Amino acid sequence: MIEWIQFNRLINLQKIREDELEMRFMAIWIDGIRIIKGEPVEYTRSRIGSFGVNLKILHGSQASDFFIKKLTNYVELEGNIVYGVTKDMATNQYIMAVPDEFSSKRIASNGKCIYCKHNNTSPAWCQSCDPWKTTQEWTSGNEEIDTSIREIQIKATEYEKVIEWIPYDRLINLQEIKELNQETEEIKEESNSIFMATWL
Repeated sequence: MIEWIQFNRLINLQKIREDELEMRFMAIWIDGIRIIKGEPVEYTRSRIGSFGVNLKILHGSQASDFFIKKLTNYVELEGNIVYGVTKDMATNQYIMAVPDEFSSKRIASNGKCIYCKHNNTSPAWCQSCDPWKTTQEWTSGNEEIDTSIREIQIKATEYEKVIEWIPYDRLINLQEIKELNQETEEIKEESNSIFMATWL
C-alpha cells in the first residue's frame, strides 16, 4: 500500500547522489513501514518505526501531472516498491519514499556511516553515501579527466578500491625507474617513463 507521508515525519535527510534525472536522499521515516504481526486468526497491524528509506526526487516533480505519470510508470515496473509519497513544502517537490537499495548489505560489523548513520555496506564504506561524496570537492582542472575519474568512483563498492585525483605537489622524492633488457643488460629506451615517488 502506498500512503501519504507528512514531510515532517522524515528526519536525518542525507543526500547520497544526483544525476540529470533525479536526486536521491536517505532518511529515517519516524512512523515506518506497515507490517502484519501475530499468528493466523490473530493477526494485528503494526509498523517498524524509525525505518530507513530512500527519497527519490525527480527533477521537474513540482508539477503534479508529471509526478503522477512518473510514479505510475515506476510502480508498474516489476520489483519496484514505493512505501509512500510526500511533498517538500519548501521546494514544492513531490517525492517517492522507496526502499534503501543496499539494506541487505548493511551489517553492524562494518561500522556506521558517518553521513547517514546507518550500518555500512562493507568495512568503513557506505554504498549509498561514499561513492557520491568521493566525487565531490576536487578537480584535476580538466573536465574530461574529472568525468572519467568520477564515473569510476561512483561505481566503487569498497573503500580500498576507490581511485582518486592526486595533486602533483603531494608527490615527493620522484625517481625514474630504469628497466634493463634481460638479453643485452642495457637500459631499455621506453617512450613512457616510470617513476617511484612518496605520496604524502
